[in-house]
Amino acid sequence: ISDEEIIIQGLSDLRLLGSVNGKTTTLAGTIQIIGSQSITLQNFLFVYTIALENSTDITIIGTNQDDVIDLTLTGSNQVDIQAEDGDDNITIHGDDGEIAVAGGAGDDTLNFDFILKTVLSNLNLSYDGGAGGYDSLIISGGSFADESYKSGPNYGDGEFELDGRLIRFT
Repeated sequence: ISDEEIIIQGLSDLRLLGSVNGKTTTLAGTIQIIGSQSITLQNFLFVYTIALENSTDITIIGTNQDDVIDLTLTGSNQVDIQAEDGDDNITIHGDDGEIAVAGGAGDDTLNFDFILKTVLSNLNLSYDGGAGGYDSLIISGGSFADESYKSGPNYGDGEFELDGRLIRFT
């Protein structure tokens, strides 16, 4: 278990792997990724929040265990979260950027919190709960003047539009 704070600032093309000899590394400190691009965090169990600030092309790949990923977004784009297998719980705070979340087998939950809602926000979120399991999407925080829902072509698919912010789920 590592309880150090990790700050990645102004870097590009970095891949951090958290599996050593088949054992997963637990990160018990905060992780900040600031002004960086093409960063991958893979096979870590995260205890505290991952904060992305003005970063692009960030990939977070979970484990085959029950992952808990808590992510705060500020001005970041092209964020890809791959939860893998297990009963995963992913929470995203913020409402700016292009975010793709993919669950694996198991009961996955995506909590999307609009607490950081800003006037100029631009959000495009897609959520695929993965095969099998009972997957959930929870949207909280914020208030919206224009809300719509459209069902998708398959049972359980659809999209919400909240003041121009698009949330697709499958």
